[in-house]
Amino acid sequence: MSDRCHWAFEGELANFIPGCMGGAVGGPDGCTCNHPLSAIEREREARREAEEYVERLLMKARRRQEFVDSMMRENKRLRAEVRRLKALVGKGPGRRFT
Repeated sequence: MSDRCHWAFEGELANFIPGCMGGAVGGPDGCTCNHPLSAIEREREARREAEEYVERLLMKARRRQEFVDSMMRENKRLRAEVRRLKALVGKGPGRRFT
């Protein structure tokens, strides 16, 4: 028996063999052996990092879209205010604002 957790491969199948209590209880994520990551663990870690990166990008895109939406609402409000003010100035004595 190995004194460290490891992966045993049988053809296409990979089996995690725990060598520490953390590995026995929590599986590969709970291992406390501090051994180098296997190819499966590296792939799992890379996928997790990629998914986190995509989530951060999506959050950033949502925040930017919220900002754009708020600026569009503000522009609409300001255009309405300009129209209102033009109408007020246009009603003055003999003055026309274009």
